Amino acid sequence: MQSIQYETDSIAHLMKRIFILLLFIYLILPLSAMTHREEADSLVAVAGRCYSEYRYMDALDILAKAVSVAEKNHNEQAYLNALLSIGNIHTIFKDYEQALHYYSQCYDRSVQLGLDVMRSRAGNNMLMCYCMMGNKAEAQRCYEMVRELNLEDSDLNRFYGFLNQGLLARVKKDLHAAIFFHTQALEYAQNHEMDGHFAASQMGQIGTLEEELGNDEQALKWYLDCETFSKQKGYMSPLATSYERLAGLYRRQHNDSASMRYQRLCVQLTDSLFNEREFNSKRGQIVDYETQYNIHKISSLTRSNRALIIGISIIGMMLIVLACLIIYIFRQNRQLVTTQRLLIDKHNELNQQLERERRLREYLTADTPADEPFDDTATSESASDAPPLLSKQQTDLLLKAIATVMDDQTVISDPDFSLQALATRVDSNTKYVSWAINATYGKNFKTYLNEYRIREAARRLADPQRYGNPTMATLAEQLGYKSPTSLTQAFKRIFGMTPAAYQKLVKLPEDKER
Repeated sequence: MQSIQYETDSIAHLMKRIFILLLFIYLILPLSAMTHREEADSLVAVAGRCYSEYRYMDALDILAKAVSVAEKNHNEQAYLNALLSIGNIHTIFKDYEQALHYYSQCYDRSVQLGLDVMRSRAGNNMLMCYCMMGNKAEAQRCYEMVRELNLEDSDLNRFYGFLNQGLLARVKKDLHAAIFFHTQALEYAQNHEMDGHFAASQMGQIGTLEEELGNDEQALKWYLDCETFSKQKGYMSPLATSYERLAGLYRRQHNDSASMRYQRLCVQLTDSLFNEREFNSKRGQIVDYETQYNIHKISSLTRSNRALIIGISIIGMMLIVLACLIIYIFRQNRQLVTTQRLLIDKHNELNQQLERERRLREYLTADTPADEPFDDTATSESASDAPPLLSKQQTDLLLKAIATVMDDQTVISDPDFSLQALATRVDSNTKYVSWAINATYGKNFKTYLNEYRIREAARRLADPQRYGNPTMATLAEQLGYKSPTSLTQAFKRIFGMTPAAYQKLVKLPEDKER
């Protein structure tokens, strides 16, 4: 029993440890294992606390890290909040141009993301900076941009409506209208219990406007009210501004003791809040980050552009190759059609010539009466109107003898075979032989000889099993040509193509059957 009890206690103890381990995994680890997005949000929140405690340098240092982390992890909301806060710190230090740089980035990114609330906040701050810089045109442009936008807080939206009109009136030198709108903004902030910073800033603005109008007593009242209110609430930034304004006003009124006292208070408070050297150092960190980010972005864009240019170049080259290929195919097709037409014409011409020779041989070998004329329609069409040199019978006998000689391949393949050699073999003279060929076939002896030779060349090219695959030099030598070039030129004149092209065309039907 004790053993069983011991084992039961051990199991219970083990279960307890397992439960604690699971509790650690599910509760403790998620708290320590913060995601990158949560890290950026946390940095912005810590910077906001530093800002509210007037630790501007610490806030700026943290915001520089927040911008980097948020940009790296695509936390757009944290990135925009960080940019807006950095711009606000630059505004406190009256570096309005640099503040505009961050507000503009925030505004443009908000437009891209469709975040109207953030767009409105950035636009309102841009309007204030332009007004402080005295840029009336840009201030009016910003006013038009944000007028139709609404902040998430309706009270804040109404307050900025009065504030923006006051700032715009001031930059337009309508000081009375500016005092009216700033007073409306002050009363709205007080009546709706908004953050005291809004009321304090309006007191200082109204005092400055009264001073610009020459109403020193009214200006002094507003500065002192701002001083008292800021001291009660612990608002250091408007308090430092009230000290600065009071020192200047008393100096202009020749109240040196009061001016020196407020000047001393202003310097003491400013030194504690606004350390220019440290501010420039922290600001440099942000500038360094932006520089590195821009370099990285430029490098990325350069690589993308290079890849795009290479892609376009490849596509362009492919299009050029394709265009050349299309042109080549078009020309080849056109040449093929032309060649086919020439082949048909030559084929018809050769058929007519062969038919003429066949009928002539039949006439000469048949037992035909001597007075029966030979039907030679083709000859009569092509013959000249000049009187014949020979009679019909003499011409036919001469043509038969010529055909017998020309059918002997060994004779016509002799490179020295000429019109004189042909005339000698048919027991005639060159004049009669030339006339008979020209009158019958409409061509001279050279063309007549070339046709016989080329016809034999075509026969040998079309029958590789019997004649093999002779080279052009061998074929030219076998057929009586002095060079392959002469053979090729003669073949091209008769068939309209080179011997190689003819050989390919002859093989096409055989290749298709295979």
